[in-house]
Amino acid sequence: MVVKWKPSAALSGQVDRILRLHSLRTIDESKPILEEVDRRAGREGNAQTQTHMVRLRSVWDGLLEKHYRELVVAIVQLLERMGVWGGQTVEWVLFKAEKQLDGMASGVASAHADRAARWKVEDLGAEQSARLLSRLKARVREEAESASAEADLVRQRQTPGPEASTAPLALDNFHPRVVEVAGALYRDGHYREAILNAYIALIEAVKTRAGRADLDGTELMMKVFSPKKRELSVSDEDSDQQGFMFLFAGAVLGIRNPKAHRMVQQHDPQRALEWLAFASVLFRVLDEARAPELGA
Repeated sequence: MVVKWKPSAALSGQVDRILRLHSLRTIDESKPILEEVDRRAGREGNAQTQTHMVRLRSVWDGLLEKHYRELVVAIVQLLERMGVWGGQTVEWVLFKAEKQLDGMASGVASAHADRAARWKVEDLGAEQSARLLSRLKARVREEAESASAEADLVRQRQTPGPEASTAPLALDNFHPRVVEVAGALYRDGHYREAILNAYIALIEAVKTRAGRADLDGTELMMKVFSPKKRELSVSDEDSDQQGFMFLFAGAVLGIRNPKAHRMVQQHDPQRALEWLAFASVLFRVLDEARAPELGA
């Protein structure tokens, strides 16, 4: 990896503090399961010890992925606040984050090998963990490069002309629930959070309307709006009903989930407004939905 961009000493120091914080947090969160393995190993026979070792590696894999993503997001947010995110900075961010990830993964591998030798069991899962980390780096790199490109595009855009103020797409005209949960965030420039709030509110509204607190996310939408067994009906035509089922499910899969689970930054106010407009449309469809008549 060739890194051309160099930060100021002050910025580099802030990033180093973020790196140390996330490293310590990962270690702290892994201690309980590590202590449990050490406590039980050797007392329950090789088979149980092997099971605990596999569980420990699985926990480590999950923690490394969680904290790697959080680490990259924290550094990106710092650079955004400093006004330098985008362009060549993405390589520097990934270089710093991947270096820390590799160091922690090496420590995990060493700890597993030591324990496997001590308790005379196989150190299973090392190759699988290496593949998981490799795929994780590739996914986060793709997300970071996409976020960086979007930030560059927003900066390159010219100031909208005076006709923009007369555009019919106005936040205040959206569904009241969208305005309530996302309006202030959008106006303050927190576009990702505004979109996420709107779609979380949509999911909760569908749960309430259908009386299905037991379901969530895509499963909720596919069952509630299914044309085969309708719990909320938006059209008498099965094909239309199915179309809306996919629209609601797609809102979860394609909009809510990426914003909630991945490093998807949103810098473009127009695009953010359009995502909120789509949420508004779905809220209005939900308002007009009806429960099927009993015995129908």
